[in-house]
Amino acid sequence: MEIKRSLRRIKTRFFGNRPDVKIDASLATEFHGSEYGGWTIERESLRSKSTVYSFGIGHDVSFDLSLINRYRCAVHGFDPTPRVVSWVEKQNLDPNFKFHPLALSHEPGHLQFFEPDNPTHISHSKHPSSKSGKPIEVACSNLRTIRTDLGHDSIDLIKMDIEGFEYDVLNETFLDLPIRQLLIEFHHFLPHCSNEMTTRTIDLLRQFGFKLFHISPNYCEYSFINESVNQEANQSTARS
Repeated sequence: MEIKRSLRRIKTRFFGNRPDVKIDASLATEFHGSEYGGWTIERESLRSKSTVYSFGIGHDVSFDLSLINRYRCAVHGFDPTPRVVSWVEKQNLDPNFKFHPLALSHEPGHLQFFEPDNPTHISHSKHPSSKSGKPIEVACSNLRTIRTDLGHDSIDLIKMDIEGFEYDVLNETFLDLPIRQLLIEFHHFLPHCSNEMTTRTIDLLRQFGFKLFHISPNYCEYSFINESVNQEANQSTARS
């Protein structure tokens, strides 16, 4: 996380590494989590029965715990990296936080991650550096399978910070599922990624009905809403 945070600051501040995208929708919002690990969501958009998936938690679950504290909803956290798994096991977390040592991918199976150069850092990468050792192999699954295994019909909110894998994961099969809010950290500031990859992915999101309603000051965290899914959910709630 520390390497990623430094790269993000340097490239955004000195090189203006900003994808050329515009806000699509103006919504009332609220912020949850720490300064580093926080995210912006639509205001008053969750409830106790909401389904939330948080992919890539690292050692900062402040966002997840803030949602639980505010809405008393269940948050399913996903992270396959050994240090995170060990860290979670030592925490006394709210029972509504459900941890799964699993990576998100475009298909079920296994992924190779490369450990950070600095052994004190947490975030693993899909690409090796000049100092990388042997990769580790972790279990992964796609969103459709995860949703089925957990017994969820629709997903109210997904947060995604998956170290560059988002460009592979966010495909037509993923986006065709009923997702109301989608929070994504795009990694165009990392090697092997680019602004163009981010803008192409955002264009695809828009094709599937997602509207961009918030961009963080560092131009890395993006919040989207699919208003058609929200409308259907509201109508269903009203009939129940």
